[in-house]
Amino acid sequence: VLSVKEAVPSMLATPLATILIGICVLLIAYEYWFRNLRYVKLSTKIPGPPTIPIVGNAYLALGKSPGANNLN
Repeated sequence: VLSVKEAVPSMLATPLATILIGICVLLIAYEYWFRNLRYVKLSTKIPGPPTIPIVGNAYLALGKSPGANNLN
């Protein structure tokens, strides 16, 4: 009879256990991605000033207007 300490490493070494763990990880990652995608879609519907990639709305704190050339 195997003890718990001996049985756990041998269970994780089987291909079936590896496949099941992989499927679980993929399902969890998909669920996380799907929930966040929904929040991204909803957040784009909120009105606000235009943003610059990476900088965001920080140019407004510097007193610049949402005009054409905010990177200077």
